[in-house]
Amino acid sequence: MQHKRGFLGGCLIAGCLALSTAGTSASPLSGLWLLKVPPFEANDTGGIIAWSPKAQRHRHAIAADHCAQYGKLHRITSVTPRYGDYIGFACYWPRGTGPVVVLRRLY
Repeated sequence: MQHKRGFLGGCLIAGCLALSTAGTSASPLSGLWLLKVPPFEANDTGGIIAWSPKAQRHRHAIAADHCAQYGKLHRITSVTPRYGDYIGFACYWPRGTGPVVVLRRLY
């Protein structure tokens, strides 16, 4: 049994290719933005810093400045010293302290 691609199959493939390239510039490197590593991503529980020699030297200052926004301390949890990898950190409450819990009653 021989499989032949009909008119609709060809149109479907052409349509998918057209949609995948829509909105991109003519540059052959325009799709490389997908491969870039974000330099810093974090929230109140911790985050990641893209590894570089400069980030390796300043990792504690970067993490401490971020966690201080939430009144927390930082702990470096992982370091993978390669370009494209990350330095991971966690934000935590110091021992003996914690967030203030407000209990509300509905009457």
